[in-house]
Amino acid sequence: MNATKLKHEYRALLKAAYAAVKYEPHSKFQIHQRIRHGFENATIPVHETKIKNTIEFLNTAAKRRGLEHDIVRNICKLDRYRAQYNIRPPMYNKKFPPAIQQVHNTSYEELDALIDSLNNELELCL
Repeated sequence: MNATKLKHEYRALLKAAYAAVKYEPHSKFQIHQRIRHGFENATIPVHETKIKNTIEFLNTAAKRRGLEHDIVRNICKLDRYRAQYNIRPPMYNKKFPPAIQQVHNTSYEELDALIDSLNNELELCL
C-alpha cells in the first residue's frame, strides 16, 4: 500500500470517526488516539475491505443513534477511563480486598477480547 493511499484512508477514517462521536471533545481525542495508534503500530497490512467496512460502520454510527453509535461511544469512554486509571488507579489510596483488586486489574482484558471478536466477526478494524 503506497503512502498516499494510506494517508487517504487515515483521513477518511478520522473524518468518519469524528462524525460518529458527534465531534465531542473527549471522544474525539480518544478516537483520534485509537486510530493513530492503529496506524503507527500496524505490523501487518490492513485489508481494504476492513477499512471500508469500518468507514461504513462509523458513517452509520454518525447517521443514526443506534447500536453502532453506542458501540463507538462506549469504546471512547472506556478508553478515556483506561487512560485516567493508568495515571491514577481507582484503588490508589484505598485498601480493597484482593478479589476486588483482581477485578480492576483484569477488566480491560475482557474489553480488548470483546473488541477483537467484534473486529473478527464484522471484519472491522476498530
